[in-house]
Amino acid sequence: MNIIEQLVNLEKIILNPAIRQSPERMQELLAPDFVEVGHKGDYWQRAQLINALQFEQNWSAHIQDIEHREVTHEVHQLIYRAFIHPDGQDEYYSRRTSVWRWNGETWQMVFHQGTPIEPFELIDAD
Repeated sequence: MNIIEQLVNLEKIILNPAIRQSPERMQELLAPDFVEVGHKGDYWQRAQLINALQFEQNWSAHIQDIEHREVTHEVHQLIYRAFIHPDGQDEYYSRRTSVWRWNGETWQMVFHQGTPIEPFELIDAD
């Protein structure tokens, strides 16, 4: 599996509600200096986000139009569009970007931002 495939796989893993609700797993996936700017403008640091995710409502995510940029050999960025459908809440669309860094053993996310966008046509991944 090449770097892009690894990072897309990790991005999909981190969007899984069961993984997001596991503090242990999220500590593995998020770097100690991780920060996020949420789709509503909220600013989260790693510990705050991990604590909040334990109580997050289940939802499903569809991602597409994934772009990759190699910032350095050990830092890579993914940019993509996402459709999020929370259980019992309004769905929303966003453009997201994540920055992943190789720590010598594994890839960890160091930054994530989601920005609301207009609805778009979903492309079936299958």
